Amino acid sequence: MNEKMKKISYLIYLTALIFLADFVYTNYFEKLPRLQTEIYLQMLNPSLHQRAQAEGLFYELRPNAVNQTDNVPINAYGMRDKAVSPKKDRFRVLVLGDSITFGPEVKSEELFTEVAERILDGKGRKVEILNAGVCGYNTKQEYIALREHYLKLKPDLVIFTYCTDDMSDPAIQYLPDDYAQKKLIAKGITPKGVPQNYRDLSKIQYLSVVLPNQFGLGYEIDRWLLGNSGIYRALSLLRFKQKNKIKDLQSLPDFLFSYDY
Repeated sequence: MNEKMKKISYLIYLTALIFLADFVYTNYFEKLPRLQTEIYLQMLNPSLHQRAQAEGLFYELRPNAVNQTDNVPINAYGMRDKAVSPKKDRFRVLVLGDSITFGPEVKSEELFTEVAERILDGKGRKVEILNAGVCGYNTKQEYIALREHYLKLKPDLVIFTYCTDDMSDPAIQYLPDDYAQKKLIAKGITPKGVPQNYRDLSKIQYLSVVLPNQFGLGYEIDRWLLGNSGIYRALSLLRFKQKNKIKDLQSLPDFLFSYDY
């Protein structure tokens, strides 16, 4: 074996040894409690969202909210769409979905729901297409939103858009200045199914075990690595800070780090 191959073999061996030690330490010596629920954090357009009252929905679009930066208006029914009345004079289609439907970086007139409506109008079809997409929603949340909010609009056709992560567990939206969440924390309420010492975690420890996928490895791989590798968590925290331009994680609002699931 030449010198170059020896160095490569040594590097592979050393890397494997480091990750083995990391796995053993994380699983047998680390004091972080295991998170019993799989819920992602969202930090997209927080000014447009509010805490939802419906069980299992977690958050929803705030009626009549406007994000001034991106000029994204929300109507009275909590949809990214024009004003709508329960009374209808044309065939009404309701489209439910996540960020692909909501289109956070898409102009309102360029949303696929708006484009489809204009095409049908141009062909003389009286069709109204409503956009009820919410960033981070999965199919279960979309169904709850339909049942709780949108059936009163009496849609003639309901379309559930679907992407590959819609069978995953739901997300939690980052809600600045949410009084209800702050009250829960003040009372010491912690997520159901989580060990009692969960509330004793520091902000950084908490964030490290519920961090969204920072490296595009896929949901299952990301959850496994967050639970079994302290090195992966540290790298994820660093990436999280860089992507969101956060200098001090401790300065983030308290309610971001605790939630009554």
